Amino acid sequence: MYDVVIAREACFLDKSISRGEVVSVHRDMVAAMSARDKLNKRKRAIHSESAFIAVHSENALRKGDIVEQLIEDYDREQRRAFCKRLMAAILSMELTGKPDRLADDAGFYLQQEGLTLDELRERYEQEVREEHQEHVLQQQEAAHLRARGYEAQKAIDMIRNEPCFSVPAVRGVQARGEFYLAQIPYPILAKLFVFDEEEAVPAELRAQRALNKKRAEDISEYMLANRDEYVLPALTASVDIAMAFEPFEGIPQLGMLHIPMSATMLINDGQHRRYAIELALKGDTTLQNETAPVQIHFDQGLKRSQQIFADINSKAVKPSSAINALYDHRNPYNAWIQKLLNGMPNIKKRIDFENATPGQRSYKLWSLVAFKKFVTLLTGVSERTIGLVDETRLHGIEGLVRQFLEECGKHLPQWAHMISGGIPAADVREVMVIGHAVFLEALGIFGREALFAGTYLTPIDRDAKVIDPSRARWHSMQRLAAVETSKGDAMWENRCVVLGKMQKTTDGTKSTAATLLKIAGLSLPEDLAAVNARVEASQ
Repeated sequence: MYDVVIAREACFLDKSISRGEVVSVHRDMVAAMSARDKLNKRKRAIHSESAFIAVHSENALRKGDIVEQLIEDYDREQRRAFCKRLMAAILSMELTGKPDRLADDAGFYLQQEGLTLDELRERYEQEVREEHQEHVLQQQEAAHLRARGYEAQKAIDMIRNEPCFSVPAVRGVQARGEFYLAQIPYPILAKLFVFDEEEAVPAELRAQRALNKKRAEDISEYMLANRDEYVLPALTASVDIAMAFEPFEGIPQLGMLHIPMSATMLINDGQHRRYAIELALKGDTTLQNETAPVQIHFDQGLKRSQQIFADINSKAVKPSSAINALYDHRNPYNAWIQKLLNGMPNIKKRIDFENATPGQRSYKLWSLVAFKKFVTLLTGVSERTIGLVDETRLHGIEGLVRQFLEECGKHLPQWAHMISGGIPAADVREVMVIGHAVFLEALGIFGREALFAGTYLTPIDRDAKVIDPSRARWHSMQRLAAVETSKGDAMWENRCVVLGKMQKTTDGTKSTAATLLKIAGLSLPEDLAAVNARVEASQ
């Protein structure tokens, strides 16, 4: 859009200027204002108010261009605007009976414009009436907004005059209703926000599940153990008395939320976090300066509170145990497994770190969870025992795991071809047993018994013992060459394969390990012998 100053009539000031000649062109508001100043000076200089006009042009123009069409458009619009003003004046006088100078001289102006009164009405009356009605509605809406603002301020003042809790908050809209997001200091959250904790109250009359204090204690211990790193998600709460939100000037979404102290502030989601905060405050008083984000809704009754809880929890998707293990860097066992896999890149690239079970067409062979179980079954190192094993022993165990998988590649049919990708993982899953989690875990049981049965195991606790890698008997791995890897082979039926499909059960894993030990010519420990006997009896 261009603002241009045009000569409406030919004139002679400093030089000859033609009708319709562009005197100046301006492309921004400041320049346009400057142009109008110059326009007024020109008008005063030649004592004519009509000699120059300022108009808008959609087209790019240059100084000196002749554009008489813009003058005609300008005159037509000026005439139309005047006729509408005249029509409005006539209507006003007819409706109110009050004299109007413009309407009084309507006959003169109509003659000047070459119109009759009927023609004026036909062209402009409807439009003028509609514009008038719209103007009235705008005035009413403005008055209504002022009244609402007044009433809202009265409500805020009334609430503020009674004891209330005030906190900075952000106002938002969900499901066409207002809600507020506030940062609540821990001590206030622990004291004012409550949850349904009475065991005698039936579930259908509560808006929350029963509190699991052990879970809350775990969260509290997590906060205290990771004082400078913990993270707590937002809580959701409802308040059963009308609140008042007082926006900051010029920022309607930000302001102070005033909650009457007589209100019940009920936790809809996050009761375990809220109780954990209460416990953590007793263990570390410096937490009193920290805050929890709380999403606050107006309580519309028990039914609505129950629905909020159901909606939040029914849509939550629990992450897989594999990705939890991948992301939990504080867990020393997870960190050790990551280190172990980093030393075996060919194995690592076949591990699925995100899913509990690799997809049917996935390039991966085993989930991280299955690989961790294999390592524990083989070595005795677990989340419970890793903190009791010294660094030297752990380093030796890492080497043993690597060598064990290398020995599998040397002696177990198709294993090396599978790991290298020579056989697609989807094909392995379809026709072989060796690419399934049940076989990997069975290998762990087999390896522990084949390499270390009867040798010295370091007692860690009453349930677990950790291997001494220096005592491994590697010669027993050689007989794995006799293993049949096909799912259809009779040696796997009713063990890890049932009716042609892989089966992962405790007995399935143990009976598969028993088969591997028998192939290696090794005796079965008591628990595996019992499982193997049950399987053989059922065949």
